[in-house]
Amino acid sequence: MRHIFLFIVALCASVAWATEPLSGIFTVNEQGDQVQFAPGNLQYVPSTGVWQFATSQTESIGKDAAYITANPGYEGAIDLFTWSEDLLPVSLAQQGWRMLTSEEWAYLLREEEIGDGPMNAGQATIGTQHGLMLVPDDWQEFATLTFAPSPNNWTTNSYTAANWEQLETSGVVFLPCVGDAGTYWSATPKDASDAYGIHFYETAVQADASSPRSNSYAIRLVKDVKSTPTGVDNGQWTMDNGQCTKVLRNGQIYLMYKGTMYNVQGNRFDLRIYNRQTTI
Repeated sequence: MRHIFLFIVALCASVAWATEPLSGIFTVNEQGDQVQFAPGNLQYVPSTGVWQFATSQTESIGKDAAYITANPGYEGAIDLFTWSEDLLPVSLAQQGWRMLTSEEWAYLLREEEIGDGPMNAGQATIGTQHGLMLVPDDWQEFATLTFAPSPNNWTTNSYTAANWEQLETSGVVFLPCVGDAGTYWSATPKDASDAYGIHFYETAVQADASSPRSNSYAIRLVKDVKSTPTGVDNGQWTMDNGQCTKVLRNGQIYLMYKGTMYNVQGNRFDLRIYNRQTTI
């Protein structure tokens, strides 16, 4: 029972630092709500009672509370956690951090038109670290760095550390594996004994996996993004004969259509042409 008690006590523990989210913006439902991801997986240092984020997106320790029980002299961090309703420390929640719900993960990793895997995510390898790469709503490929959604292998999206620095600057998110598998909790319980999360492997991504709450999985937190109205009538733009909503992000106007944000050139997967019916 020690590992369960550990996290109940930790709810009142301190946070090592207040860190800004990554720059990439991701739509997580059909209403157009958006989030930004934390700069690394959640970690907890039992010896000091401190919660923190990994120092990089590629960092994966692969240790949990059970490891502390078996190795009482260990003073480092752990980054795998059993699921509970009150797992997230109050101090982090007060800063606006939260876990994605199962429905939000499912929307983020939806298959869209191609039907054989997510369109904005894919297995990737950075150096020697396997994981799942997520590209943001308005991401544009570099001339020398490409991204293949859902390659179902670790080699197609393979990047050096220098390559990764460029990708991360553009808002890309990387969820590292422990070994050759990635398992991340959502905020959604299934029943009294199970909860939902995402599982990904070399050949598959499962966005609505359910597992016993006693399993130890990773956590990547997010913060909600608040859209700013443009002050211009929203009904003047259409795409595919459907009405778009205009939002202002970092001084640029984007169009929100069925929960996905597009720039005026089209999106990263499927070039779209916009029909502006009246002048602004």
